[in-house]
Parts: sequence; structure tokens; C-alpha cells
Amino acid sequence: MKKAALVLLVLCCACTAFGGFNEKRIKEKKPGKFQAHVTVSGVTYAADLVADGKDQKKYFYDALTPSNIIAVRLAVFNQGKEEVVLPLDDLRLLSTDGVEFVRVDPESVAQAVLGEDNPVYVEEGDEGTQIGVYSGGPYDPRYPDSYPPGSYPPGTYPPSGRTGQPDIVLSPGGLGKDAKIRNERKMAAVDFHNKAHTSDPIVRTLSRDRFLYFSIPDSTVVPKETMLILPVSKGIPQEVVLRFQ
Repeated sequence: MKKAALVLLVLCCACTAFGGFNEKRIKEKKPGKFQAHVTVSGVTYAADLVADGKDQKKYFYDALTPSNIIAVRLAVFNQGKEEVVLPLDDLRLLSTDGVEFVRVDPESVAQAVLGEDNPVYVEEGDEGTQIGVYSGGPYDPRYPDSYPPGSYPPGTYPPSGRTGQPDIVLSPGGLGKDAKIRNERKMAAVDFHNKAHTSDPIVRTLSRDRFLYFSIPDSTVVPKETMLILPVSKGIPQEVVLRFQ
């Protein structure tokens, strides 16, 4: 938790200090101010369906719907008896007519919205947590040394043959001399990652307010009546259903 908080602080400082990118802060809201909210075993889940491009621009670098992506702002207020772990791989967003929307990772969102190959990686090591952005194509197995140290999620590889530094490296130790800042679009890619929910536990008495991203088949038909379903998980003893209308 301390590492995560430190990374968020560094990201905020970096986004403020470099380039033309302006981070859009998320203002706190009480559960009753969200479109939907429900309490289970002392834990309150509150959510907004962010499907309109104008609303999306309040939170992100640019609108998501032209790229066939929508967002759900989900806040978890943990006043329960144990930590809560969001089952990201198993949660579902369904329309009232039964259409299911696929959750997409923030790296894919950045690539779709920004129109560039700029995958984000997250690395933890002896020097602390680092977040970086690479521009270029997918990893080429003919160049095994093109991986930086550490393990990366599928699809978040450096470009073919690259053996140098990522375009952006943000770490608790500050920006290294080899770190390069390409432009505000790369900072926006980091921001998409920073604002996304993770599976890190939400400990008792604390809250977490971030986003989930989903793909939609057609940007001209944005779903309005949907429901977000959170299945049973650690700290979630029964299915949680949040309905948007």
C-alpha cells in the first residue's frame, strides 16, 4: 500500500512538471451521489457509467467512445471486517438486453485513444516501483535482451530490438538521467494506467475510487441501461449488482 501511494504521488508530480499534459483530478463523491450504490457486509460499492464523450473528457486526456470504449467509475468504501479484493478478471458489465461488454486493460485503452503503440509497464524491484511507457511495436522473441529487468503483463512489451531505456520512467528515486519524455501523449498513457482499478487489496476503513474500461461494438450506439456485476471474492461474500439507467 505504501508503494502504491508513493507511485501515485510521483506520477502526480511528474504529470504536473513535464510537457503540456494536464492531469484531470477526480473529485471525491459520497456514495449517494453516484448513479448506483449498494452496501454489502459493511462495504459500500458506488459507481457511475461514464459513456458520454463530454463526461469522459472530465476525467481523461480525451474521449473514449470514438475508440469504442466506455468507462465505469467504481468507488469502494470499505467499512467491513476484512480487506476487499476486486475480482477484475471475473466482473461483468451487461446491457439489459443481455449484451456483455469486455473489460480492457488501460494499456489497450491508451493505444486505442492515443492512436500510437505506447504500452505501459509496471515493475517492482529492489529500487522500488517503476512505471514506464514504451513506444513501438510488440516484443520480438528474436531479441530476448529487449526486455528491461522484470516481468510484464501480456501485450506490454518494448518494441522489437529495443535495448535502451523506456520513453518514460517514473520511480520513487526520481527521474534518472537516461529517462526520456517524448510528449504529453505518453504522459496521458501513464494517466490511463494510474486511474485504473487494480487487484490490490482495499484495506479496512479505506476507500478506492478508480475506473474500469470496457469495449463496445459500436461508438454510435452507447449503452445506457446496464449493470455491473461483482462476483464473490475476498471481502465480497455475495454477488454485488450495480444498475445504471
